[in-house]
Amino acid sequence: MLKFFGLLLAAILILSGCSSPEESHSSEDSKEVTVKSEDDETLAVTTDFEKAEIRHEEDTGLFQLVMYMKDQSMMEDMFEERIGQEVHFYYGDELISSPNLMMPIEGNSFTLLGDFDEETAEQIVETIEQQTEEGQE
Repeated sequence: MLKFFGLLLAAILILSGCSSPEESHSSEDSKEVTVKSEDDETLAVTTDFEKAEIRHEEDTGLFQLVMYMKDQSMMEDMFEERIGQEVHFYYGDELISSPNLMMPIEGNSFTLLGDFDEETAEQIVETIEQQTEEGQE
């Protein structure tokens, strides 16, 4: 349990990023969750996520997204190869977070902090849930 808490805390600290709401990135689908590298390589899209959950940090008032990948090895490889670099998280055209990866992340989930409100967080969760439901039909 203590190891899990330590990994979760490390993931929160590692993936805490900030972005400017004025920044945008073109996307054909305004409902797509996209992860891109510093050199604009697409690393993951909505269908690569299994689910997402919202957490609200009472002390700070910030919202966090706990993101679960379908393929644990894909996530570990995606982040491990980019230690010391920023990874950009988009929801449609909106850049929601650009964390600088400080260390490898293990497991199938990570916590994302960024410049997003509760409504955006809920939309991201719904988008991932919808694609999961469509994939099960």
